[in-house]
Amino acid sequence: MAAEPGPTTITIFDGVGVLEDFSQYALGRAGLTPTEDRILGFAAAQALGWIGDSLSLEVEAQVVHHHGRGDFWELGTALVARWRGLALPEWLGGLQLLDGWSVGIGPSITTEIPPLEADRGRFSHVLNQLVVELLLPVPDDAPVQPVERIHHRSGIFGLINGIVGGSDYIGQGIQLRF
Repeated sequence: MAAEPGPTTITIFDGVGVLEDFSQYALGRAGLTPTEDRILGFAAAQALGWIGDSLSLEVEAQVVHHHGRGDFWELGTALVARWRGLALPEWLGGLQLLDGWSVGIGPSITTEIPPLEADRGRFSHVLNQLVVELLLPVPDDAPVQPVERIHHRSGIFGLINGIVGGSDYIGQGIQLRF
């Protein structure tokens, strides 16, 4: 596992929009079709507390620039559960598969309607966001850690403004923890 988890995380990430809804590809029902929509983002998270040695609860704030078919900003915050470490049992070699993974949920607001959402006819400046991250293994002394990130905005199955679906971006970035 990389450096010991600390209370603060900084993540810089980019991503490409995909046509499929999160529920389609997360359940393996669809592949990923990239679009011209792109994001470049910065997220800062602060640990609120720990449950055992592996699970932290964090609050995260993000600033995201959307570009490609649009040029606008997104601001969001999320409550994040972050698990550190995912290894095979010792009897299977103890291989470190991931240094961690996280799931976060919270409000997102955009300065313009994202084209991916407008294309579907379901849109609002204010929606919910779901953020999923996978931390890839690195040596213990690595100063940064690679991260895979899903950035999803939706109306939570119609709970927000009757919107079902939304927009999805699949990306990668680097994360610092101190």
